[in-house]
Amino acid sequence: MGSSDLLEALFELRAKNLPPIAFAEVLDRLVWCLDDNGHDIVGMQRRWLAGDDPERLRVALKMAEVFPFASQEDMDGELDRISVAHPGLAVDCREFRKHFESCWKPGPSLW
Repeated sequence: MGSSDLLEALFELRAKNLPPIAFAEVLDRLVWCLDDNGHDIVGMQRRWLAGDDPERLRVALKMAEVFPFASQEDMDGELDRISVAHPGLAVDCREFRKHFESCWKPGPSLW
């Protein structure tokens, strides 16, 4: 079983009443615990964000440790698509965008 299969199996086996944020936090933690620096987890997050499964989208939108897009423009396009296709996830998309935009704000120079 490859890591992608394992991650999908964990998703399928999670407690059905587990909030999306709780499973997302587990995945975020695993990013830092694996020897591939979470490469497979981030790949899975990208696939989930490009997909159409509301439960997977909710989890992927709650992950906060790694930016899964090539650019801010890619993020904006994908989040806009999700918001239109799944209006119930629009708030999650706004929160995701707000989190990562706050990471880009210039701060005081360390030099």
